[in-house]
Amino acid sequence: MATPSAIAKRTEKRQIEILEAVKMLEAEVAELKADIGRTDEVELKTEFDETIDRTDEILAAIRSTALDVGQQTRQVSIAIGSMADELVNIKAELKPDIAPSPAAATRRTKK
Repeated sequence: MATPSAIAKRTEKRQIEILEAVKMLEAEVAELKADIGRTDEVELKTEFDETIDRTDEILAAIRSTALDVGQQTRQVSIAIGSMADELVNIKAELKPDIAPSPAAATRRTKK
């Protein structure tokens, strides 16, 4: 299982890639808006279709990243729970018995 810091780095890298793609798409949309009325209608429609396709790709990447983050969060949560269980077991091994053994308790009650 990947470490939490490795998961965070991978997720951050994907988020940066998505943000860069969104910025490029915004610039492309602004350019298309400027071209309305100056460019051939068929050519403009083709450019719009390409932009819509890229928008769909970016949305798919965002959804995929969101699912990955959810899954990674779950994995980290499970790993942290396992570590907590291990610490409880270690603590139990290190902690001296406070309660007397059952045999000692029986001896005291019979007196």
